[in-house]
Amino acid sequence: MSIFRASEMRYYPDLRKDDFIPLAVVVSKKTADGPRVAYACVRDPKVRADDLIIDAIMRNWFTYVGETVTAALSEAETRGADVLEALRVKSRLSIRASAPEDLSIRDDPDVDLHRIAKARFDATVGKHPHFAGSAGEPLLATMR
Repeated sequence: MSIFRASEMRYYPDLRKDDFIPLAVVVSKKTADGPRVAYACVRDPKVRADDLIIDAIMRNWFTYVGETVTAALSEAETRGADVLEALRVKSRLSIRASAPEDLSIRDDPDVDLHRIAKARFDATVGKHPHFAGSAGEPLLATMR
């Protein structure tokens, strides 16, 4: 069995409530060469925010996720921390990373971070009522 970790990047339209819209899934695995990370995110968040900063982030969502994950990866390597915990700490505004959860996956040469990120995306983001089954194919990226 291999242990992977997963976290969601979520948008909270109203920080006074616990309602959120999941917009990306980030998956990590520790390796001898350091952490490997992959993420899957929606192409179009279908979110228009009143806040100009959040609206700009949503229009450039894939770029924002990549920059945020890169910063978390850099911080994790510098401090020897878990990359998903670093991502959670870096979360701000109304976009937050969920608490990481462990995933035990049977060892299989065909299982890679992209497949795991896509499967988690389909199971969480893809089934969220905000997208009504139309989240579409995610944008995928791997770091390291």
